[in-house]
Amino acid sequence: MTDDPAIDEAPCFSPDGQRIAFVRAQSKTANGSKGGPQVSPDGKRIVYFEKRDQNLDLFLFGRESNRTQRLTATSSVEAFPVFSPDGNEIFFTSNRDGGYQIYAMNLRTPILKLDLIEILRRLLEPQKTAAQ
Repeated sequence: MTDDPAIDEAPCFSPDGQRIAFVRAQSKTANGSKGGPQVSPDGKRIVYFEKRDQNLDLFLFGRESNRTQRLTATSSVEAFPVFSPDGNEIFFTSNRDGGYQIYAMNLRTPILKLDLIEILRRLLEPQKTAAQ
């Protein structure tokens, strides 16, 4: 199905079975920086996790807009997202309260002010170096 020098992994079928979403590593060795792509029930969006800022966060890609939206920006791990059957929610795994649990995110509800403050703080804080 694929024939590229990079590593292709984590395939996921679109709801109609006509397309496959997958992760393509940018180097010849798997880097584990992106994973778990899942296609929305209407086939218009793809949710996935990506390693940025030393942890895993959730991202939403709009196929029609060709834009990516960051959904989480915490110091916790958020990974393995899946859409609800109606596509209005995303369920995912996170360790934000200690142990790994399953969480839900409503995609139709605006971000709460406290969550927005945390996201902005995380995005604007200086990048930590390995020496810190």
